[in-house]
Amino acid sequence: EKRTRHRHICHSTIAHRHRLDGFSRKASPSPLIKRGRHEVVVAMMTSVLLIGLLVLSDLTIGGNAARTFSGSSSNKISLERGSRRGDEAGIVPLAEAPKELNNRPLVGIVSQALPPSLAVNQSYIAASYVKFVEMAGGRAVPFTHDMTEAQVVERFNQVNAILLPGGGAIMEPGHGYYDISSMLLKLAIQANDRGDFFPMLGTCLGFEFFTVAISGNTSILGNFDAGNIASRLEFTPDAAGSRFFSTFSPELMARMADAPLTMENHQFAISPRTFLGDPALSRFFRVLSTSKDKQGVEYVSTVEAREYPFLATQWHAEKNAFEWASYQANPHSPEAVEVTFSLARNLLNMARRNFHKPVSIDAELALQIYNYPVLYSGR
Repeated sequence: EKRTRHRHICHSTIAHRHRLDGFSRKASPSPLIKRGRHEVVVAMMTSVLLIGLLVLSDLTIGGNAARTFSGSSSNKISLERGSRRGDEAGIVPLAEAPKELNNRPLVGIVSQALPPSLAVNQSYIAASYVKFVEMAGGRAVPFTHDMTEAQVVERFNQVNAILLPGGGAIMEPGHGYYDISSMLLKLAIQANDRGDFFPMLGTCLGFEFFTVAISGNTSILGNFDAGNIASRLEFTPDAAGSRFFSTFSPELMARMADAPLTMENHQFAISPRTFLGDPALSRFFRVLSTSKDKQGVEYVSTVEAREYPFLATQWHAEKNAFEWASYQANPHSPEAVEVTFSLARNLLNMARRNFHKPVSIDAELALQIYNYPVLYSGR
């Protein structure tokens, strides 16, 4: 395998599929789904392990599920980094947020290809990310890993934030997750540079994408023994006044420093020395926390961009509240669930400061993930 492949160690099964007609029976199909060419399904999933129970109540999702999509190849565009200062890019503390807010926020989530053993030419979004967005008042919009540049641009201008989820993908150009994420990062930088406030959050694989894309080095990630472990965060001095932890109470941060409230499940990461020694990374991001793997080796676990509303974690906030695989070390204490909500609230607080929107309510409904069928699995 290529060294840059991010993997979760797990096993997968599929039980059966169920097609969901859509969020609204009046909503038209997603413009990305062309009849006769695409089949779009939803997989019950915890990370890449397909397990769980789907509960449909007014077409909302419960349990551990994943939305899955099908498609073909992807186009890529080069990543261009901006250099605007934070105040010039429209980034201000949350306390200074504008009085008018967008209270119908849409959050784009990038899909990933399913292994051929599970489905051919299809991709997924774990439902824990959908619920993560929903718990703070947002709605999920898929960005399939095979979208063209024109489709990405069109959809970007209709959503208010981007979530790059964890999972398994090769972190280099020419691979769907990386290419779509690169397009979105470039668009988000350009938007912020012209005063169009646009946030991004990267989780685990999303963190690794930011690291590779900003450094321009596909070999910058090292091997770490951080699979399936709940860890505590070792905060840097920058954490207390950061944008990232603005929605975390001092009491919760103290608990995160003392107790293992963040679930780590990754093979690759970056050491503080490597991170801070890379000029591009150290200029673009500030390090807010580190964690240690099972061997006691330290790696960077939380960062935020200095000049843009971009946040990234190696840990999985969504798992604490929404993933229940018995083999996983997901913490489920009240404090652990508060970690999930605090980060979700942060992302959606920022998303409400963006005013992208679809042309109509019908178009808004057609974008949402409820237009896609369900794939039950893991029974």
